[in-house]
Amino acid sequence: MEDTEFDRLLASVTMEARRRGRVLEAPAHDKSAKEEKPQPKPTDAVTVRPGSLATGQTNAVRAAFRAGVKLSAIARQFGLSPAQVKKALEQGRG
Repeated sequence: MEDTEFDRLLASVTMEARRRGRVLEAPAHDKSAKEEKPQPKPTDAVTVRPGSLATGQTNAVRAAFRAGVKLSAIARQFGLSPAQVKKALEQGRG
């Protein structure tokens, strides 16, 4: 994922969090704090049954797409199949 894609995704997620009234913690700028936090693994993706995307996950998929993130990157990031991503995008049109 390119830095610009990541920045757009982060902006979209931040907007969605604000819409929900959730407060985001500011990232620590101390290197020792970064080293203590475990890095997520690709296998840490949320397992979702086909056809059962939560509203928040659907909104996040749509936000990422609007931010210019490629469909395949969205699928990888959220642990979804490309078909599930397409379905979430189609639900937003209706």
